[in-house]
Amino acid sequence: MTRSGLDVDGRPVVDLWDGLADRRTNRPWDESTTVRVASTTKGATAICAHLLVQRGEPDLDGPVAKYWPEFGANAEDRIPVRWLLSHQAGLQIIDGPLTFEQAYAWDPVINALETQPPQWQPGTEHLYHSVTFGHLIGEIGRRVSGGPDPRSSSAAVSETRDAGTLPVRRTGTSRRWRG
Repeated sequence: MTRSGLDVDGRPVVDLWDGLADRRTNRPWDESTTVRVASTTKGATAICAHLLVQRGEPDLDGPVAKYWPEFGANAEDRIPVRWLLSHQAGLQIIDGPLTFEQAYAWDPVINALETQPPQWQPGTEHLYHSVTFGHLIGEIGRRVSGGPDPRSSSAAVSETRDAGTLPVRRTGTSRRWRG
């Protein structure tokens, strides 16, 4: 029930799998088995954020509104950057209707997060920000790195830290992502 792979210079050097792909039929896992994954980019997003912190900005204890002034509309001006990273901001959902197109566009989600109040007193509770983590951290990264595109923070990290290429394997293919 698991698969792991590693590419070096575009060539697979480790490609492991084991277990059953389907327990009902006892079909074994093989090299072409596909699997649904979730929350796999949160770790990379957090790494990018921490590399930016190492570079000097943002300050983990500084208020989010210092980097993202519109964020302070509903008493969020007292939320430090670290509470975004530690799922303590109280902004774990988008509190309002978004169309499918809006939910997959950057700005409507950012605008919604800017205007909604936290669900609880920030810093007093932890709740996994599964839906909003990438937007919250990505917007800080975008503003700190000065890029117009949320993906530019990873480019800034790559240029600054010589991060090189991160190999990402997908069943039956080898895709490379420049981080």
